[in-house]
Amino acid sequence: MSTVKPLKIALIIGSLRKDSVNRKFAEYMVSQMPDHVSVVECRIDDLPHYNEDIDTDTPPESYSRIREQVKDADALLIVSPEYNRTIPGGVKNAIDVLSRPFKNSVLTGRKTAFVTASPSSYGGRSCGFDLRKTMLPFEAPVLLAPEIYLSNAYDALDDEGNFTNERTQKYLKKFVDALVEFAEGK
Repeated sequence: MSTVKPLKIALIIGSLRKDSVNRKFAEYMVSQMPDHVSVVECRIDDLPHYNEDIDTDTPPESYSRIREQVKDADALLIVSPEYNRTIPGGVKNAIDVLSRPFKNSVLTGRKTAFVTASPSSYGGRSCGFDLRKTMLPFEAPVLLAPEIYLSNAYDALDDEGNFTNERTQKYLKKFVDALVEFAEGK
């Protein structure tokens, strides 16, 4: 009898707003994960701006928490909006926190995937490209396909915030399946 190895994915949601469209997409993707996959959401709203002066031998608890969550995961998934054609400040700050301590970052070699969703027609492409760029110093393998830059994101939801667009549902399921295979090293 074959058993499937448990898999853990750390999730960062780039919008701090509790009813954000990116949170809705992240929650939908989590609901599509196979039973052997657990997802831990990494809070970023309580991270002080990265400052080496406070990142000492006893860093802020929130720094230690997010570093442990990502370190303990098999992969990192960032679901984010695009702000001003780039990465939102909260996500960039989380990456800065995770990138330290220098030469001992939990991002080094970390399998990573990105999804962006935007009400605009661009779908957060610039954010997605910039997120990829931030992972280069860490030699982090990045899931390249399928790419998810969801434009006109609200069109996939009904008035209550439920997914009604079957095409988007199928696309997100395809992404989830690819992410799981990627995290498992297949």
